[in-house]
Amino acid sequence: MMGAAAAPVAIGGGILSAYSQIQQGKAGVKAANRQQAYYNDQAGQVIAQGDFEADLASEQGRQVAASQRTGFAANGIEVGTGTAGRVEQSTLDMAAQDADQIRRNAFNQAFGLVEQGNETVRQAKAGYRTSRFNAMGSLLTGGSQAYSFLKR
Repeated sequence: MMGAAAAPVAIGGGILSAYSQIQQGKAGVKAANRQQAYYNDQAGQVIAQGDFEADLASEQGRQVAASQRTGFAANGIEVGTGTAGRVEQSTLDMAAQDADQIRRNAFNQAFGLVEQGNETVRQAKAGYRTSRFNAMGSLLTGGSQAYSFLKR
């Protein structure tokens, strides 16, 4: 008679264990999705900061070129041509290269953040799949235990 009373407990334990495992998997995916949203927000902020810094580098390059131009003109050198023109253009080109590098670095950093968020979600989904398999195992174990108790 003891076996018949224990059978429902074994089944109930298996069901509770399965439910708990599935809920943990779902909670993991939900948390990963929130984390991914955070990483995506961070990536947007990195891009915006990179654009700001790149614009600042371009503006600084234009200011240096303007100062060079003023200096050349103050010394009676014809600006915009010859060596003076090449120096000014070189300054502007270097500022443009700096701005491009700043933007590339920001993009790479943002891409890394987005990938980190995607990987977090991938891992959580894999964990959820595992929790579902484990839940099935708990149900089978509970059923097997119940059968053993009934068989006694």
